[in-house]
Amino acid sequence: TNYAECMHNLGVLYRQCGSLDEAMSAYTEALRIRKVVLGPDHVQVAQTLHNIGIVHCEKGNHDDAIRAYAQALRVRQQVTGDKQADFAVAQTLHNIGVVLRQKGDTDVAMVAFTEA
Repeated sequence: TNYAECMHNLGVLYRQCGSLDEAMSAYTEALRIRKVVLGPDHVQVAQTLHNIGIVHCEKGNHDDAIRAYAQALRVRQQVTGDKQADFAVAQTLHNIGVVLRQKGDTDVAMVAFTEA
């Protein structure tokens, strides 16, 4: 998992530098490894999915962002057992709201913001 963590962190660095395609490649590799080594329902898998959602959002791929965030949210809620109990859950709900607002779905976005 050290290699997966390095790839995830490399994705963070690429994203911060504005290299979104490289960030997506690094995150995708980190996700692949984390799913194999840790299983699909691990908090680190959710973390990488969340960051993939951020990259999709920054690239304007709203539907892909929502899909990645939804997967991250499912795992994060499963891990915490209570969707209101965890900052990471709230963070993902907030980001879902941001994407929905960008798409013009303000009513649904407000629901996500309220849940966050």
